[in-house]
Amino acid sequence: MNGYNQSGYNNGGEYNHTPPPNPGGYYPPPPQGQYHPPPQQGQYYPPPPQDQYAQQNYQQSIPNQGQYQNLPDNPQFNKPSYPPAPAPISENHIHATVKYTKTSKFRDVWAAILFILLMAFFIVISIIYLSNSGSIFQKSSNSIFSSSFLTSFFVSLGASFAFAILYLILCQKFAKAVIIISFWFSVAILIGTAIYYIYLKIYILGIILLVFGFLYAFSWPGWKRAIPFTQLILETVTQIVRKFPSTIFLSLFFACLVVVFNSLFIYSLVAANNYLKKYQSCTNSTDKNGNPVQSCSNTILVLNYVFSIFMYFWGIQVIMNTLHTAICGLFATYYFYDGTPEGYPTQNPLISSLIRASFFSFGSVCFGSLIVAIIQTIRALVNLARSNNSDDLFCTIITICVDCILGCIEGMVQYFNKYAYIQIAIYGKPYIQASKDAWHLLTERGIDAIVNDCLVNNVVYLGSFISGLISALLSYLILIAVTKNTPQGALIAYTFSSFVFGASIFTTINGVILSGSSTFFVCLAEDPYSIARTKPELFSEIVSRYPQVVEGIH
Repeated sequence: MNGYNQSGYNNGGEYNHTPPPNPGGYYPPPPQGQYHPPPQQGQYYPPPPQDQYAQQNYQQSIPNQGQYQNLPDNPQFNKPSYPPAPAPISENHIHATVKYTKTSKFRDVWAAILFILLMAFFIVISIIYLSNSGSIFQKSSNSIFSSSFLTSFFVSLGASFAFAILYLILCQKFAKAVIIISFWFSVAILIGTAIYYIYLKIYILGIILLVFGFLYAFSWPGWKRAIPFTQLILETVTQIVRKFPSTIFLSLFFACLVVVFNSLFIYSLVAANNYLKKYQSCTNSTDKNGNPVQSCSNTILVLNYVFSIFMYFWGIQVIMNTLHTAICGLFATYYFYDGTPEGYPTQNPLISSLIRASFFSFGSVCFGSLIVAIIQTIRALVNLARSNNSDDLFCTIITICVDCILGCIEGMVQYFNKYAYIQIAIYGKPYIQASKDAWHLLTERGIDAIVNDCLVNNVVYLGSFISGLISALLSYLILIAVTKNTPQGALIAYTFSSFVFGASIFTTINGVILSGSSTFFVCLAEDPYSIARTKPELFSEIVSRYPQVVEGIH
């Protein structure tokens, strides 16, 4: 294959030594001068003469490089233009396999220990609160534990799951159409939301959204140029997901963890309010008119709320980021190992990747999640202060500005962490080192990464919205048909909950697409030659749609 036997070592024959150990999953490039990239379409590379084939006719018909340089230019001869060949692989690149070694070392242990201790404390106090607040589980015809509500809940979730699988197939078969439709759907959502805010006389926010909607629509020519590459990535990622259907079941398992953790958080807040009433202290006073006024405070309850909110944000971040890291590890394993003579390093790449993400690199996941959880907790407290001082205009303006700034910081940190976790999944780096490398990647390929992510995100969000609508509609129809005299408020609340759960199930399942596309992009940016050796046809397509890939990152 291309002048060597894929691995480049020929079992100790050609190079007379065995290949070096490769624990990290990196498929090293062949030595310099041995790699011949696959010919582009319409481009022909004449074979070199063999040792036993020394015809003089061949040497005379094929002049050497110096003869080509000395030939006079013929203005009447139109030289054909070929796409640039990949840059030669330097000797430094050959011996740089240490960077790509996936080591089995515990990373950021302190963050993992801190998370486990605090989460154990949160679960213990939640159990204490719930064990002394049995009244919140009383059943009634309008309870969430009634048969009618449970029926509508499970039917809507089943429909969301079925639609998620169908949507995955549609993305593979009609990737370009789905990308285009999802783009204009996002434009319609922005403009529609802006019109709704203007209708509610919230003019400032409505005008801002309207401007962004039209700017997004007018930028279509620029986005259109990126569609061919995103289409290829989306088709490849969905094909990998279908090859490894265990990714879907793993996503469902983590979705169940999210549902259980959400339920624990909600019920523990309600139970804590009942259990901690005994620590409430009240003082009696009179107002300026002489009327008696009682003011009560409960410091322990407030501290419990802050701690519970913080642990909720941190727990959700850890769950979702562990899933993201495990999925990224699988896609990286496919990129570096699929099609190689050695095959995959383990019989089940997903299980191995999950073990690394939830065991060796769990501290790094907790570290990155902690940063986001702190920002989210501060935002929640700012919003709480704004709601408690809604009559104070100055306080409202200040809290809105602070919330906006924190929201921007949170979005940037989450996007940055996304690529840091990919570095952790591929190379097993600690969080700080992974963050530095992610920053280096984004400084060189940030615009390309953002464009690719935005187009793929549009695809997932479109499916999430449709899945939520299907779930809400089925839930509403079942409740209307089964239950009688259901309060309108309860009906709206459960329908909206079905929409949220349906959209969440879809996003969790098809979040595999988001993780996979980003991982594939990172692998292409850092080492495009691995896919060139194992899948030359795919590499040729990638080069034709994204020529910058042959440059790599430096």
